[in-house]
This record gives sequence, structure tokens and C-alpha cells, in this order.
Amino acid sequence: MASAKWAAHNGSWYVGTNWLPGAVPGGAAGPDDVATIDAAGYYTVSVGNTVATTIGSVNLNAPGATLEVSNLGLTVKTALALNSGKLLLRGALRGGSLVMNGGVVTRSNAATLDGVRVQGTLDLASTSSYGQLTLLNNTSFVASDGTSPGMIRVGGTALTFGDSSQFDNASINFVAGYYTDGSLNVGDIRNTTSKVVTFGKNATLNVASNVSARLGGKGTLVNGGAINVAGTLTVSALLNLTQASQSGTLTVQSGGTLIFAAPTVYGGTVAFKDATAKLVFQGSGVVGATLKDFQNGDTIDLQGLSYNASLSVRVQGGAVQVKQGSVLVGNFQLTGGSTAYTTGQFSLAADKSSGTMLRITQGLNADFDAAYYLAKNPDVAAVGIDPLQHYLQYGWKEGRDPNAYFSTTYYLNQNPDVRAARLNPLLHFETYGWHEGRDPGSNFSLGKYLAAYPDVKAAGIDPLQQFLANGLAAGRSASPATPHAVGAQDVLVDRTWYLAQHPDVAASGEDASANYHRVGWKLGYNPDQLFDTTYYLKMNPDVAAAKVDPLTHFEIYGYHEGREPSLAFSDKQYLAHNADVAAAGVDPLVH
Repeated sequence: MASAKWAAHNGSWYVGTNWLPGAVPGGAAGPDDVATIDAAGYYTVSVGNTVATTIGSVNLNAPGATLEVSNLGLTVKTALALNSGKLLLRGALRGGSLVMNGGVVTRSNAATLDGVRVQGTLDLASTSSYGQLTLLNNTSFVASDGTSPGMIRVGGTALTFGDSSQFDNASINFVAGYYTDGSLNVGDIRNTTSKVVTFGKNATLNVASNVSARLGGKGTLVNGGAINVAGTLTVSALLNLTQASQSGTLTVQSGGTLIFAAPTVYGGTVAFKDATAKLVFQGSGVVGATLKDFQNGDTIDLQGLSYNASLSVRVQGGAVQVKQGSVLVGNFQLTGGSTAYTTGQFSLAADKSSGTMLRITQGLNADFDAAYYLAKNPDVAAVGIDPLQHYLQYGWKEGRDPNAYFSTTYYLNQNPDVRAARLNPLLHFETYGWHEGRDPGSNFSLGKYLAAYPDVKAAGIDPLQQFLANGLAAGRSASPATPHAVGAQDVLVDRTWYLAQHPDVAASGEDASANYHRVGWKLGYNPDQLFDTTYYLKMNPDVAAAKVDPLTHFEIYGYHEGREPSLAFSDKQYLAHNADVAAAGVDPLVH
């Protein structure tokens, strides 16, 4: 095994004088050699243009260097370390590891990774090159640590599986880089041999918002992992997309669009993240899929079905059926929260391309009061946007309320699990929350309403929905909810007293301890009747100057140092009269 260093500027790999100590590395004479390219300047080293070459390892270290792998290719037995510079693939890189340590990969339509282990993120989105990269012989991907899942960032690239293979322990992310589109192909449409690519359970494909991606080729993609669509994903007419029997998820995220270009009945389940997702079928014929959590605001656009008076829709046996006369043209099974829908809640209408739009006209969002929302949000009314769509897509994230009795802020503050999961609070309440006894706002207690009106409890329906639809008009009343403690509790914050003193905090649903320590002390609020925030800061100017939370200071330092919490309570006197407390070293105010 020999080592060689590049000693020229632009030139051929196969010229000995371009290397130090003067011999060409690799090939039959040195298949285990180590080649290092670290000479200063901007230049290109061409390999694989006259013969296919094998070498032990390559280190590309020069920022201005380009290693151009041409049509006959380069085989690396150990590793190609792309530490800096550029790897330009015009042919195949075979075997070994491609270690991504800082350099970039660009490609032409003949670029191929053949049996390569890519370590680190393969970024195909950050450069202006637009081409195809073919993966062969189970090319695999891992993170820079060598074990965690790897990542491919795709933009302006056709990423193609050139043979039947298993893809796992990695993610393919279509992102907005230099370009905002890209494709993933299973085989070449010019090849008559159909390929099968299987996504393992740890494989993911993500389409970012504002990005258009396409699943194409001429083969079958078996999804046993996760496909997440936040932008637009089109499934080609020639690709057979299936779901693995025991796993595999296909989720249309907030604002996402999933398009099937051919008439098809997708055998898997399409899950809807929230009420802003769209499913499109562009072909004609019978279409369908299993829909999980389909809800008011989601839409199915049957672009291949011309809208006319002969169309009808009904819910039967847990499925939404669309018929043209007596002929079934659409069949969608319902799972999740959508299973309670009835025929009267669905409607058909013309879409923007003379096709047919299937949507829910009422249902899970019966708790939404459009008139209230527009009155409270004149900016939404001024631009003429649909109020429900605005709330579902933007409003809840901005803290706007869907009706007078549901508080977006209160619900998220009282339910940190919902906030952490970034779920729409109204949709969570309608699907799960009211079943679990979660109050919608400070002025509506589910428990008190059900106790007052047992007929609602017996009916097993959403109490808030019943109140808004019928109860309010019938003279029924709502009672205030009592916020429950959330998170870590400070024993010196009297929650009941604090919320009574500050109804704005109670209305927000924020925990009393959290509110005091976050902002309450800055506003001069007292945590209980015995600790005076203003007094403590006035009597301890060092604490005031440090701008630290006075109650926390008192609990950690103050009582040890003999600092008094207020005029109403003296630590010193309490300890003098209670020797056992003094002996135990307990904070007298806590005791």
C-alpha cells in the first residue's frame, strides 16, 4: 500500500507527474493505495474517464478542488473522505464509505452510488446542479456517528433506486434549497423490468411545506416506514405505492396535498394531521383509500370525475361512497375520529377544474362560531378569507378563539401535552378532550354542565357542542371552570388565592406558580397573603438590583439570611416562639 498526494492543478488522475512521489495511485498496481488531494487553488482531478479505477481510500481536503468521477467510475475499498471541496459524479462511485465531513456532492444524470455506505448527511439540495442520482446494490445511509439514522436532502434532483432493494434507518427529505422540487423514482420508466423497493420501519420520507415532490418510476414502493407530506407529493400513474401489512404510515400534514395521478384504490391508510389537508385523485374510474381522522376542513378532490347532477354521496358501513347514478366511483373507509360521520355531513361540489370536490359540511367543527370569529377578528373579515379555514391554519397558533366559550390559550395552558404535540386545541377537544373531561375554557366547566343537565350526559355527546347548538337558546347556563395545577408547584404560591386575586390569570388557564415566577412578581403580584413582593424588593435593594425573582431568592437564600417576607409575617418571631421549627432548620413561612 502506497500513499500519493496530488501535485498539479487541472489534470488527469492517470498522469504520474500529477502525483507525489510521481506514480499513479490505485489500479492493478495499487488497489489498496491512499490518495490525498489537498493542494491549494481551484482545480479539477478527473478519474474514471479512460479506465475504471480501484483504490484503497481517497481524502479530498482542498476547498477549491473538484474530484470528477467520470463514466467508467471509481471503486473505493475503504472510504472516500469528503472533508472539503466538491465530488462531481458523472459516473459511478462504487463500494466503501462516502464520508461527508464538509464537502459537497454534485451530479449529472449518470451519477451513481453503487453499494456505497454514506456516512453523514448527503445534501443534494444546496447546490445549483440539477440531475439524477441512482442508488444501486443497497447503498445505505447512516449519520456522522456511524450508527444513527442517515439523511438525504433532496432538491432539484431525481433520486432513483436502480434495482430492487431495502431502504431503512434513514430519511429522504424533500426541502426548499436551491430548487423547490424533486422526485424519488423506483426504477427507470424506460426499463421493462419492474423494481420493488421496500421502506423499512425506520425509513422516512418527508416533503416540506412549499415543496413539490414526485414519486415516480416504473415499479413498486412498499411503505413500511413513514411518509409525511407537508408540501405537495404526487404519486405517478406508473408507480404502485403500497403499504406494508404490519406497518407503514402515510400522513398528510397541515396544509399538505397528496396527489394520485392515476385512477387507483390505494390499499393503505391516508392519515390527516389536521383540518387543512387535501387528497387528490387525477384519474377517472373507481378511486378510494382508508382515511384516518378525516375532518371538517380536509378535502378530497376527484379531478377525474366531472361534477354533475347524477352524483351522490352517502355514508354506509363505515365508508363514504360516491356514486354516479348507480355506479360506484369512489369508496373511502373511515377510521379514527371520523367514524361517527353520517351521510348528511358530506357534500359534493364542483372544483376549480370541472372535477368534483368531496368535503364535510358539518361535524367535528360544530363548535366553531363563524360570526363570533369574524366579529372578534376584523382583520380576518377584511380580507374575506373563510373564518374556519383561517382558524384551522393560522388562528389557533395566534391565540384566537373559535367561540365565546372555548379559549385557545386556556386549553393549551391547561394541557401541556397538547401544546407540546403542537395540536390544534379545538380539534383535540372535539376528538379527545371532552371525552377526557378537559374543560374548553375558564367560563365553561364540563363537569358542572353535565351534573346540571344529566340528559346531555346520558346522550354521550360533546357538552360544549350541545350548549352552543341548543342549550344556550333553551336558557341553560354554563358555569366557570376551575383551572387545575400544571407542572411543578411552589409551596409558597397559594393557587386558589392567587387565581382569585387575578382573574385574568385564571381565564388564561396558566398555572398560578408558573405565572408568578414568569411574570407575576414583575407586576408586583403576591404569591400568597404572607409574602409581599413589593416589600421584599424594597427592603432588599440587592435583590431588586439583580432583577431576580424575589420569592425564589427568599426560598433559597433569604430566610437563611434572616430576611423578612413581609410586615405581616416575621420569620424571626415565628422561630422565637417555635423552637422545634428553628431546630429543624425549616423555612418558617413554609411551616
